[in-house]
Order: sequence, then C-alpha cells, then structure tokens
Amino acid sequence: MKVFSCGLAALAVAAPALAQDADEPITIVITGSRSEQPLAHATADTTVLDRSDIERTQAATLPGLLGGLNGIDVGNSGGAGKATSLYLRGANAGQTLLLLDGLRLGSATLGQPAWQNLPTVLLGRVEVVRGAQSGLYGSDAIGGVVQAFTREEDGPIAPWARAALGTQQGREAAVGFGGRDGATQISAGLSTFDTAGFDATSAENINHNSDRDGYRNLAGSLRLKHEFAPGQSLGLTALRTQGENEYDGYPAALDASGKYAQQALALNADNRINEVWRMRTTLGQSRDQSEDFSGDVSTGAFNTHRDQFTWQNDLSFIKNNTLSLGVEWLRERIDGSGVQDFTRDERITRSLFAVDTLRLGAHDLQLSLRRDDIEAIDTRTTGRLGWGWSLPGSLRLTASYATGFKAPTFNDLYYPESPWSAGNPNLKPEESRGWDLGLSQQLGAFGWRLATFRTDVDNLIQWTADESWRYTPDNVAEARLRGVEFGADYRADGWHVALAADWLQAEDRNTGDALPNRPDRSARLDVDRDLGRWSAGATLLAARYPDELPQAGYGVLNLRAAYRIDHAWSLSARIDNAFDRDYQTVSGYPMPGREAWLAVEYGLR
Repeated sequence: MKVFSCGLAALAVAAPALAQDADEPITIVITGSRSEQPLAHATADTTVLDRSDIERTQAATLPGLLGGLNGIDVGNSGGAGKATSLYLRGANAGQTLLLLDGLRLGSATLGQPAWQNLPTVLLGRVEVVRGAQSGLYGSDAIGGVVQAFTREEDGPIAPWARAALGTQQGREAAVGFGGRDGATQISAGLSTFDTAGFDATSAENINHNSDRDGYRNLAGSLRLKHEFAPGQSLGLTALRTQGENEYDGYPAALDASGKYAQQALALNADNRINEVWRMRTTLGQSRDQSEDFSGDVSTGAFNTHRDQFTWQNDLSFIKNNTLSLGVEWLRERIDGSGVQDFTRDERITRSLFAVDTLRLGAHDLQLSLRRDDIEAIDTRTTGRLGWGWSLPGSLRLTASYATGFKAPTFNDLYYPESPWSAGNPNLKPEESRGWDLGLSQQLGAFGWRLATFRTDVDNLIQWTADESWRYTPDNVAEARLRGVEFGADYRADGWHVALAADWLQAEDRNTGDALPNRPDRSARLDVDRDLGRWSAGATLLAARYPDELPQAGYGVLNLRAAYRIDHAWSLSARIDNAFDRDYQTVSGYPMPGREAWLAVEYGLR
C-alpha cells in the first residue's frame, strides 16, 4: 500500500491539471460541520449521494444505496425488511449515528436505528461522514454519521410517480409532487412496498422454519418551507414509515412477525439576524416503535420517543471563518409492554457545542468541542481537530484526530432482573479516540482518494454469563479498528465509473479475534453508461471475511437498465444477484437469490 500510494501521488503531481468546468456546480455539505461548506474544503471524509445517484443505482432502501461504499459494510438478516446493521469503519452497529433532516433516529432500548425501513424514493440526498463526530453530535457517532434528507424540489411544482413489479411477488408504488411557488417550497410523497419474501434463515439456524418471510412497508414524507422575508424562513419536515415484517422466531414451529413504525417531525426556523449572525432553531420529535408476535400472541412492545431541541448560532466575524455556538436538549422516553418492569423509563441529555471552521489560504481548519450531561449516567466532553491542505496539482491532504462516545442503552442499564439476565445501572459510556489521514485529487472528470485510519474503543459494553448462566452487561471489552480506503471516480461523455476498495482490521483487543460480520477486504465497482434515451449499468460487490468468522467470501453482480419514453415517462429494470449466488452477511441468514424488477416512472428521470 505504501508503494501504491506513493506511486499515485507521484503520478498526480506529474500529470497536467485538467481545468474544471466553470459551470460545474459546487457541492455543498452540512453534516461534517453543522453548517454549509463546500465539499472541496471539508476536513472530514465525506460522501454525498443525491437524487441522480439514487435513480441511477435504482437502490430501493438506504442500506442498498450505501452498502459497499468506502468504509461501509452492511449485515442483513434475511432480505427485505429484516434486521440490518451498518458498520462504518468497523464500528459496532450502534456506534453510527443516523440523522433525518437533523433529527436523531433509532431505538433507545436496542441502541441502533432500523436502517432497512427507510425507502430511498422519499429521500433527496444522503451525506456520509466517516470518523468520530461526537464533538458535533454527541453520543453514537464513534464510527461516523449518516444523514438522510427528505426530497427538496426547487423547480415549478410538478408530480412524480413510480410503479414496479418484482419476483417474490414484489410490488412497489409511489406518488408525490414537489417544487416552488414564489416564497413557498413544498415536497410530499407516499410509497408502498410489499414482498412475499423467501426463507430468511438457513437450515443450521436454531430458529429455522421452512416458510416465506414477507415484508410490507407504507411510508410518507412532507417538506414545507416558507420564506417570510429575505433571510427569514420557517420550515416543517415529516416522515413516517410503518409496516409488518415476518421472520423465523423461537420456537420455530410458530410464525413470528413484528409490526413497526418510525417517525420524525420537526419545525425549523432559519433567521439571518445581520451579516454576521445567523440563528437556526429546531424543535422536533422522533419515534421508533416495534411490537413482536409469536403466532397471534404479542411478545412485547418497545417504543422510543426522542424530544429534541437545538439552538445554533453561526457567527462570521471575519472572511472565511464561521464560529457555530449552540445548545441541544434531548429527552428520551420509552414505554410499551416490553419495558414495564424497567426501573427507569426516561433520561435527559443537556449539551453545549462549539464549531470553528477557518480557511487560511490553502489551509482549512476545523475544531469542534462538545459537552454532554447525560442524566443518571455521566458527563462527557469530546472533540475533533481537522486540517486540510490544498497542494499543487489539485492534490489535497487531510488529517484529523477525534474522540467519541456512546451512552449505554436502556436495555444495558435497566433490563429487569430475572434468573437469566439483568441490566447494570453502573455502566459507563463507551469511549473512542482515533485519527485518520487522507490524500485526494480531482483532475477534471477523474478523481481519486486514499485514506487510512485507526480508532481505539474502550469500555465496550458486553453481555457475559456468570457461572449460573445469568447474563449481565459490563464495560469489559476493547476494540481496535484499522483500515485503508481507496476510491476513484470518473464522470464524462455519458460514463460514470466508481470504485471503492477497503482493507479493514476490526479486532477485539482482549482476545485478538475479529469482530463479527465485518469483512477484512471489500470492494464495490459501479459502471454506468448514458446513451441518450437508453442507459445501462452494473454494480459488482465483493467481500472476504477473516478466517475465524463463519461467513464465506462472495462476489455479487447487479444489473440495471432504463429507457426514456419521452420527457416525463420512462421504464427501468434491474436484476439483483444476477448469477444467483448463495451467500450470507450475517451467519445463519441467507441473502436474497436472483431478483428482478420492472418499473414504469413518471417525472423522475
């Protein structure tokens, strides 16, 4: 890798810099600094996917869109709608923060979001920030942050629609509209997804039941913004997704299923006080609700309510400098039959944060600092220092050091005592410290990046059994995450070619064993060609797992094509796992075999 990176750097310096098209739009990102900044000046490794990427890949869900990109591994337990974990730079499933339009999503009992239930047809943009960002967002951001944004249309108000049929009795439909009318911007959508599924467990799984495990999803979104005066606006964002998921439970003879709902609702005020001071205020609530059934009998309901308030002030006293000062208030509440015996069902986190972003000639500096006071747990201060340096030949060097943490879940702390398990109210937050170093270059239509990182995580919470086989959690585990990421991208003359390749070592520092479900080698290659009315593309996903993990390596090819009938109507088709490979990303849970979808669309392409 040293020889490879040095060779790339030498080639880049020697190559003549290709002029960037003056009309090419500047990509603006928000997540990595909490305020708008050009992607070219970000100090954190950031990937941006917009509507064109969603429509090009035809990815139906957020994990399907992100899986295989640099730093991202996805573990899926048996197909559409089944439990899905996202591992960002090798961090545990609950150590990556998911935001929707600035609101935290996820379960306060399980400790992670339901990634599988967010349909991409209602999303307009996704930003992935790799590396610890607790200095910006507090708990859960050890691996990084994924922020999804609901659709935001800026042209004349116009409708859109999509209908699709697929194998496994798959059906999909979506309708919506969006655009701007004077000072008012609106976007709304409604989608449904239904599949009979397949057998979600393999024969060696203790819960195996030879039946189909279906999935149903109904989702809706609304984004509304009105500008009352220049620099003065009020907005509303809302998204709800709900449905039912079938799976193989215990005992296997009984049909198991679960009902779920995920919701986010927020009011946003954006006020430009003067040329120096911009004030942004958000008041919102997110919900994560689930209820499981064995046959027709409920086995427990778990509901999370997160009330959130953010007051952020962006101050620009000098050119190319933004100082953001803010406060956040978060109240987490749980209820439902599954938590009736918990000794505590509510906690409040009060936070202060500061972010200073400064550009000095060829140098970009960013310092973030945050203090979180978590009721009945502890107080944590975290931060990040990032630096970027624009070198000759369009080269850019970035480096950062960051600390992070994850607060214990309600299950970890207050799970009721029984002969088999009990929570531990004395748990401390999980903590991390780490650095990363990156080199990138953009030469006209071609760009590449190379990054390396290391993160050490302490006080990991692990449920272990005593001599009586009674499980309790404790801060006993430690992990070390090290890796190298390489990415390349080419967009010109109707071609879009993108490569992401990762080398990862995610190990338990106490035992030296590899952490579960993370491949140590993975790659994704996207090749797309636009031929006017026709377009076609393919995605190749490949992974290899450490020898001590039960999963075998795999290579999967997905194919897609589209035809534009006229300016509004189009047809699209895709074949996932074209060669019908048999593989697993979570042991005991097969991934889907060959699947085909055909769709008709209006107003989308």
